[in-house]
Amino acid sequence: MALRWMLLILLLVSLSLPSSAAAQSSVEFETVQIAIWPEYDRPDVLVMYYITLADSVMLPAEVSFWIPKAAGSPHAVAMKDVDGALVTLNYTTAQDGDWTRLTFTTPTPDIQIEYYDPRLNKSDGSRSFEYTWPGKNRVNNLLVQVQQPLTATGIQFDHNLGSGVVNPTDGLTYYQTNVGAVQAGTEMRFSMTYQKPDDALSASQQQVQSSEPITTETQGRENFSEWVPWIIAGAAGLLLMLGGVAYYWQSGRRPQPTRARHGGSRRPEETAETSAQEGSVYCSQCGKRAAQGDVFCRTCGTRLRG
Repeated sequence: MALRWMLLILLLVSLSLPSSAAAQSSVEFETVQIAIWPEYDRPDVLVMYYITLADSVMLPAEVSFWIPKAAGSPHAVAMKDVDGALVTLNYTTAQDGDWTRLTFTTPTPDIQIEYYDPRLNKSDGSRSFEYTWPGKNRVNNLLVQVQQPLTATGIQFDHNLGSGVVNPTDGLTYYQTNVGAVQAGTEMRFSMTYQKPDDALSASQQQVQSSEPITTETQGRENFSEWVPWIIAGAAGLLLMLGGVAYYWQSGRRPQPTRARHGGSRRPEETAETSAQEGSVYCSQCGKRAAQGDVFCRTCGTRLRG
């Protein structure tokens, strides 16, 4: 009888403990930077999260994060590797009211999540958008950044995001506020309005620039004048060779035919490589070419456009 009661008590205690999924949903974040970019490379609002887990979180960690249901699937879920490169993470989704819960396992503390929110209201030349922080996790330091679209004017917020600062790299204006610590279970909303006379996207009006000025001293850059003597010598040699062939032909001594070489057409892998180069995407931050399927630059970690 005593053994039966002991087993019953153990069962009740185990049921009262939080499940692993519930425990993981409260993973603590050390820092979260929210980047909100309206009408950047799509007619929607690009939302990006740069998350660092708290030191108390044991790795690898199973993390749950919520994005709006209206956003559909996330554009990217990635971790920052030890060498600084971003690596895509596998994730599962589950509907949770107006939210979609993403669940994934990360072996590193730095995470990046992106999605496009289609709920940007447009009325003639006016725009309005409301962002909501889901508030499922505790954050020790939360920052919010908003990028003003290139042709937008009169941008206003319901929170103080300071006076905008122009980024010399892309020429766009950014507003930012440091919210500080946010307890788990606290939802926060940020609203903005602005005027925009067109539907032009900010990314489409920016040019890819070199990471540093190109001069005659730039590594890998060749000076044409250094090649002039070699070009002249090569041209002279070619003329002499053509003259010899013409003389040989006129003398009636034609060279013996050689066997046709098979495989003159390009190999499939060469064709695929050439096509990939023609449709290459270059990083807007450092100018390096990205491989097909990359979401982030493998050199500097910047999110790739297009």
